[in-house]
Amino acid sequence: KKRKHLQKSRKYKKALERLTAVGSPNAPPCLAFVKAQEMASRSSTTKRSSSSADLTVAYDRAIQMLAASKLLQFEGLANERAGFTFSRLGRATESRKYFDRALDIYKNEWGAAAKHNWLQRWVEASNIPASTITRAEDQ
Repeated sequence: KKRKHLQKSRKYKKALERLTAVGSPNAPPCLAFVKAQEMASRSSTTKRSSSSADLTVAYDRAIQMLAASKLLQFEGLANERAGFTFSRLGRATESRKYFDRALDIYKNEWGAAAKHNWLQRWVEASNIPASTITRAEDQ
């Protein structure tokens, strides 16, 4: 099953690379997100794991690009996936920062109440401490 998942991932990554090459404005942020996910996947499946700092840079870059492109659903999803990645790596504070942003996007920007409620229940059940990190635009 995992092999098929990886094959599909490579297929979609190549498609996004082709779209980026021909100038599609939405492809580069989506490609950055796929690359961050790919890096996160490698960090748990190989000995050549990416550092937490590299993952942070990759996710933050993708999230920034998605936000600039106004791709709210993907920006929310990228924050959520980053939250799950850092939670899996035992980085609770970093994880919570991304989950909090995803929750904000789902509830206040995208209007996805069911998605917000599901993620909020998951975060609460996981006992991830509240974020003490504030984003620059919140200050």
